[in-house]
Amino acid sequence: MIAPGTIFMGGVLAQLGTSHAGSSLPASPFPYTLFVVLAVLALPVAWLFWRRRGPRSGGNNRLLHIQESCMVGTRQFIVVAAYGKERVLVGVSPAKIEFLCKLNTDDAPPVEESPPANTRFSRLFDKTTTE
Repeated sequence: MIAPGTIFMGGVLAQLGTSHAGSSLPASPFPYTLFVVLAVLALPVAWLFWRRRGPRSGGNNRLLHIQESCMVGTRQFIVVAAYGKERVLVGVSPAKIEFLCKLNTDDAPPVEESPPANTRFSRLFDKTTTE
């Protein structure tokens, strides 16, 4: 028979008002809860740190980049890829990547330098406010 003042906790009987010095009950669930909360918070922080490191190829000074691409069908593209000063035309599909031709650097269309977005916005803002 269970004595008055005894409660059932997780399969272990414990009496209210008695110390648990020799029992297997934890003194407090706080350390375990703190560990779980810190672990849950540490995972997204670690993921963000890993994502912000970015590509390991050296950042913006890469030699290989895509100058232009054009979709010609469902998941089919024609791509102008540049490596240094050389440019090639490549056909890309889910099944393969095919070299089409080498492009001359003399045939390259002039590249217009677009002003940064903030100056375009300020010019537009100036136009609308002065009219």
